[in-house]
Amino acid sequence: MKNLIALFIIAVAVQLCSCKKNENLVTTHMKKVNVSLYGDWKLAGNYISSGGPQYFVPATNATKTTFNIDGSLTGTSFPNFNHYTLIDSVTIKLTGTGADYGTFLYKINEDTLRMSPIAPSICIEGCSIVFVK
Repeated sequence: MKNLIALFIIAVAVQLCSCKKNENLVTTHMKKVNVSLYGDWKLAGNYISSGGPQYFVPATNATKTTFNIDGSLTGTSFPNFNHYTLIDSVTIKLTGTGADYGTFLYKINEDTLRMSPIAPSICIEGCSIVFVK
């Protein structure tokens, strides 16, 4: 019986020592996304399509956008918008002083931000705006 109790105590101790703190994966992912979204982004170009496969068109002017930590949006890439809200880990909504808004799916891959409009305008063939840090 003593051996059984000792074995039980050792098993519980091993189990407790091997457990890691359970992190909320959505929260952890959002923090990583948010940290990389904040800051200055330079317009690199656009992916567009005229009914066929998408192709990249480099930007002809160097506009910039800054996603500030407080939710404000500055720069020249989105002149009608001055605020952004992260709806979830893939959706961002840009708003202005009036009723104007734009909702985009976004993805960050290393130093590249790609935003595709989903409301109120949408590209039937697919399109996206590409920024680099």
